Order: sequence, then C-alpha cells, then structure tokens
Amino acid sequence: MTIRRLAHINLTTPAEQEVAVLAFYEQSLGLPRKPKPASQRQSGGWFALGDDLELHISVDAIALEEQRANPRHVALWVDGLAELRERLLADGHPVLPDRRPLAGIERFFTVDPAGNRLELMAETP
Repeated sequence: MTIRRLAHINLTTPAEQEVAVLAFYEQSLGLPRKPKPASQRQSGGWFALGDDLELHISVDAIALEEQRANPRHVALWVDGLAELRERLLADGHPVLPDRRPLAGIERFFTVDPAGNRLELMAETP
C-alpha cells in the first residue's frame, strides 16, 4: 500500500456561520470556489488549493466556543504573505503573531468566522 498524496482538507462551520465562512475563504483568502457534485450535500463549499488539493467546508453542529478553543490548524504556503495580512486586517479578521518563529519562514495565524485556525506562511528571502 502507498499513500500518494493528500486529496482534501475538511473544516467545519456551524450553520449560522456558513455564509461568513464561505465568504472568508473566497473573498478574504481569494480561493477559487469549486462546484460540488450533485450527490454531495449542497451546504458548505469546496475550494481549490493549487492544482490537486481541495479545501472542503462542511456544516456541522460543533459549538463555536469549542472550535475556537482547539489548537488544531491547517498550514498554507502563501505567495504575497504581506498583502494577505493587510487584506485580512482590512476585512476585520484577526492576524495573530508567530509566537515560535522558525528560521527562514515568515508566518502568522488567523481564525475564520467559525473558529478554524489557519497558519499562513512564506519562505523568507
């Protein structure tokens, strides 16, 4: 058996945050939306992450407080990290500093409207 690659990442949102969360990924992060197959629940949304990876947002009954308290996160390599930081701030999203810097990497964290943590990172020149 060989695992060849990661296919998708699934994050969750409470139903009442669905619209805000989908707008965060599509507008604030600029991810292209993908159509969902008719056989799938039509709530939530799918987004392209590069050529062969997807981010799925599923509606779930998880409590917002529980989501925000959990340290799990998704880390994404980004081109234009400084511009993304400014866009997130302009859109009213948190930009959390890197408390444990890594050599050769600039990064920060943010949280989507459903409380999912994201690590956004770029190699330093």
